[in-house]
Amino acid sequence: MAVGKWGESFLKSGLPLEHLAVSTFRNMGWHCEPSTEYQRPNREDKVEWFEVDFEAESPWESEGDIDLRFIVECKYHDPSRFWMMLPYTPLRWHFEDRLLNFAPFGVLRARRDSTLLRIAPASTRGVVVSQDGQRQDDALYTAIQQVVHAFVPLVLQHGFAYNLDVKRGYSPIVTAYIPMIITNAALFRLRPSISDLTAIRSAKSPRDVADELPWTWCYFDASRALLEEQWDLIDQHRENESELLQRYPACEERISLLAGRPNWIVVVNIQHLAATVNAIYKQFRQIKTVSTKEFTPKASNRNKKSAAGARVK
Repeated sequence: MAVGKWGESFLKSGLPLEHLAVSTFRNMGWHCEPSTEYQRPNREDKVEWFEVDFEAESPWESEGDIDLRFIVECKYHDPSRFWMMLPYTPLRWHFEDRLLNFAPFGVLRARRDSTLLRIAPASTRGVVVSQDGQRQDDALYTAIQQVVHAFVPLVLQHGFAYNLDVKRGYSPIVTAYIPMIITNAALFRLRPSISDLTAIRSAKSPRDVADELPWTWCYFDASRALLEEQWDLIDQHRENESELLQRYPACEERISLLAGRPNWIVVVNIQHLAATVNAIYKQFRQIKTVSTKEFTPKASNRNKKSAAGARVK
């Protein structure tokens, strides 16, 4: 094997990037579940197992009962490629409740606030571009499809099953779910002021027409096909977990609101992962929420650790 080639080959497998991402989360005290599997229909409408790289859950707080959980896909690129995204102009779903996808209950006091969305630029869509101008496989599109197809199945499994599986009288833990794509590629967002194709054609560097970002909120709208897939999964979950769901009437409305999500995806360069997670989590901890006891019949006071110990095994 040629000297130096094996390293790039190993990097292209994606494993080193995934390892570094998991290590970053764990060093900050987050709990990680690598290679998270889920079931969904394939193109032939047959149910198959799929997976995303990992899930990361926020550190436990002594008095808290609300978690933040990232559903993560990693994408490695050699240094000759970068991601170019488009600026997003707020039109719809530009508020907290569509970013923080809470389950099994909606606990936000102000669902229409957009404080979290203001801590980073908003983007939509994007492509992989090479320095030599050659067309590239759209790994960004692939990553987005992976996390959005994984989103509803994983939230159903965790938020509307695992979180609800506590002893009667206890208040279930509530989790906010956000999909995340981590890459080593440089991230650029086309400047909104660019209105001439000639400016792009003559640009000697992406920095001539775009801003490099450490991370961005990427907007996503579900296709009709994805919506149909999600409704099928939700209906099946209602049937399979009817006993758990019937304990908590507030779940019925909330589970219906899961269709059409996620609308916001964190896209972040690995070098800025720790700072990005800290910024999001810091703002998340300041959001005003109602007590989960309001949704739980005859709920008793308890801290988070006691609730976790009360899960039915």
